[in-house]
Amino acid sequence: MTDRETYNKELQRALSELPPEARRAFALDVAEQTVRLWSDKADRRTGTGDAMKLVRSRLDQAWQYLLGSGPAGEPPESTDLQAHVPDEDDEDWGIGQGLQGNAVLAAIHAMRSLTGGSDVQQVMRVVRQAEEAAELVDGEQVEGYEFTPDVETELWEGEHAVTQRAAQTKALDTLRRGVESGEPLREVVASLRAG
Repeated sequence: MTDRETYNKELQRALSELPPEARRAFALDVAEQTVRLWSDKADRRTGTGDAMKLVRSRLDQAWQYLLGSGPAGEPPESTDLQAHVPDEDDEDWGIGQGLQGNAVLAAIHAMRSLTGGSDVQQVMRVVRQAEEAAELVDGEQVEGYEFTPDVETELWEGEHAVTQRAAQTKALDTLRRGVESGEPLREVVASLRAG
């Protein structure tokens, strides 16, 4: 299994070889994966529904903007989403709040990639939020409270972390093949979103 540092370096290299529009699509796809994980694990009684609807709506608008199928003009606004990132110092903070924070921040970074920030580092910020979300969920299965190299390895090899990296690799391959074939971005994104 590839370690975290090697995976991230290889991912950065692969992303740098893609055109900006494909990097933006990758960022949006990873953000959507993170929102899905949040949705799957969210406790509906905590009142996250409105924030989740807002984030999903903005991601839908971001896809429309990227593909030119929505209203012309500016990309969707993301600054107000920051208000939906829970405070880690809150005494009630738990995995649900952590997942919400990761999902909202992934969406914010993905939307920022639409406005000229599609450099590889901006996209990697989305990837980092996805990693943290998967590790939060997988961390529930890791025994012990002390963060050690063994715990870090267990988190890297956790079910959700592995699933997330597989989805990222699949998305990257789909985008790369689409770019190489000259397929229109709209069609590449349709196959990407269809899974």
